[in-house]
Amino acid sequence: MTVKNTGDLLSSINSDLANNNAGLISADDVRHNMADAVESINLIVSSGDFDVTWPYVNDVRAQRNSVTNTGGMFIPESGINFANGGGIQYEPFKGVSNIDHDSLGGLPGTDAHTQYILADGSRAFTGNVSVKDNVVSASGTSARGLEFKYINDNREDVHIKGSGQLVFEMDSGRLPSAKAGAKAWITFNTSGNSAPTNWAPVIYDSFNIAKVERLQAGKFRLTFTSGVLGDNYYVALGSARFRHGASTSNSASDGSDFSQGFIGVAKRSGSDDVAADPRQLTFNILAEDNTYVESDQCDLVIFGRGSGVLDSPTPETPTPSYG
Repeated sequence: MTVKNTGDLLSSINSDLANNNAGLISADDVRHNMADAVESINLIVSSGDFDVTWPYVNDVRAQRNSVTNTGGMFIPESGINFANGGGIQYEPFKGVSNIDHDSLGGLPGTDAHTQYILADGSRAFTGNVSVKDNVVSASGTSARGLEFKYINDNREDVHIKGSGQLVFEMDSGRLPSAKAGAKAWITFNTSGNSAPTNWAPVIYDSFNIAKVERLQAGKFRLTFTSGVLGDNYYVALGSARFRHGASTSNSASDGSDFSQGFIGVAKRSGSDDVAADPRQLTFNILAEDNTYVESDQCDLVIFGRGSGVLDSPTPETPTPSYG
């Protein structure tokens, strides 16, 4: 038996097994050509042109010998060429758990992924960050931390989840709730600059006050911005500076003297539910002689439960015992 390539094998068959017109083909001619063909199968399969002329059209399986537990492997010594633009793989793929990150191609130096934020905080964000409706917290839980909620294109609210507080490290001051802040305030001049019968108040500054109306001398009605207060049980702190009889406006012109008098928040009314009856209060300045007067410096601060805010725990009110 002789191992031959395809050309030599065909040449031998054509020579030894020619047309048997003269009866010259022996059994040996048939036998050795068949034996040569069998012996040459491995050579032909391993070296033939199967890329274009005779490509494999079915899947190829290399199965391990179940008895000896050997074999069943493809052993390329030059690489694997993936068709259709896949490229050539020259090194073995050892599985995702065995890949050395620093051995990957295209990584610039030791800081390969500049688009990521480093866990040690050494790289800052370079653009706006959206966290959707997720919570940012030290513990990673959704029960505590800060939650940013989109309301509309002009407003986003920040929610402090759980029982979190704002703590100011400069003095250890704490702000557990927005209830601690004033819901509304105003500083204004009742005297105005017109005739005494129609003086219009002059507003120096204000917060959550929608309107200030003169009812008569020394009496005013203030309307709150809608949605600021949850009810009419709020704390109102007011003051007014005046010098009774010092001038037609009863003002303390130099700011150093004042007359004894009273500030009365006499009426609280309205709600946010009825547009025709908004939440209001009256601000009255009463002199010691029981006359209503003007002032060039009136101040009012409002503390209370905001609209939609839960009630605070009710303080204890023990029954008094007298000796």
